[in-house]
Amino acid sequence: MGEDKKAADKWAADKWAADKKAADKNAAGRSGRTRLQDAAIAAVFFLILGGGMALHLLTPDRERSDTERRVLEQFPQAEVETLLSGEFFRELESYGADQFPARDRFLQMRAEGTAGWLGELDAEGYYQAEGHIGRLEDAPSEASVKRAAEIYRQLAGEYGSQGHVYYTVVPSKNRYLAASHGYPAADYEAADQLLREQLEGIEEIPIAGLLDAEDYYRTDLHWRQEALVETADVLLAGMGNEAQASMAGYEEKDGGAFAGTYARQSFLPAEADRLYYMENSDTREAAVYDWETGGIGPVYQEEALGGRDPYDVFLSGAKALLTVDNPLAAEERELIIFRDSFGSSLAPLLLCGYSRITLVDLRYISRTALREYLQPSENCDILFACNDGILADSAMIDRP
Repeated sequence: MGEDKKAADKWAADKWAADKKAADKNAAGRSGRTRLQDAAIAAVFFLILGGGMALHLLTPDRERSDTERRVLEQFPQAEVETLLSGEFFRELESYGADQFPARDRFLQMRAEGTAGWLGELDAEGYYQAEGHIGRLEDAPSEASVKRAAEIYRQLAGEYGSQGHVYYTVVPSKNRYLAASHGYPAADYEAADQLLREQLEGIEEIPIAGLLDAEDYYRTDLHWRQEALVETADVLLAGMGNEAQASMAGYEEKDGGAFAGTYARQSFLPAEADRLYYMENSDTREAAVYDWETGGIGPVYQEEALGGRDPYDVFLSGAKALLTVDNPLAAEERELIIFRDSFGSSLAPLLLCGYSRITLVDLRYISRTALREYLQPSENCDILFACNDGILADSAMIDRP
């Protein structure tokens, strides 16, 4: 019996020793594989980092991003003050992010991952609905709407002494998409009512009910000019003008494929729009005077169709002050539009009723400087036509 116990104990001890030896061998193998895997991951990381840095050094810095439509950060100057304050390193970080090679591709992958893989409803404030890309907007605050109204009243008193003063609110695409698809939406009706109360005595020409989402580009914030003929008729009639855009013989001209601002900035996949512009004898014969450059050009800047922003085909894009003279007008009648970029595509459709249209973009010219140029005639209408975004951030047009 004692011999059997000794034999069993020896067998157990030998098995334990054998199992331990095997376990130690397996652990050593796993440890070796882990070290090899760690080394491989580290090598790949430093290869990407080093390769990216080398590519960054070999690639010239870009001044601006056509995709994001903004100026990119440049390498900061190292000064004692900025080094001590840490500002240099913050600017260096921004510079590295802006100038990183293949930045656009990485941003596209992030947008696709956010909206697709992670199932988020929006990507950095951009969303998709009914084939459109939209952008979430801040609600117009009471203070901002009141300030916009105050600016309108000041300009009406200065340039609308004849009493022919009107305003309209250019609706944003969000009015027709956001709330109906579960996205946060501003209370546009409340903002409209507040503006109406603040502009008592200035006649409103409402147009929001004439439009829907399909009257806007799918990939951009702007409305499509070919969808605005009815809107132009309502505005002309509202200002007591007998001309009708629907009877002005416009022909749709195909400007080609158009990938708008929202497509470029959001990096969300979307089918490109087609851009059309409306041409007739008035637009062909009219001459556009640019007060900044002193140059004279056409209503439609067709070379812009092949540029970074084809929407600039409409009156050359962002301009502080333009005057369009129409020699074919049936009567001598003037219109001054205080507008934003939406007015660039609207104004050509109003030419059928005016011999002269002056467009003022208060984002780019102060009200003080404007006095040197703007001298309305007796037979002059004044129209304020800014979009919801201006009402939400009236500081954009508040340049004394």
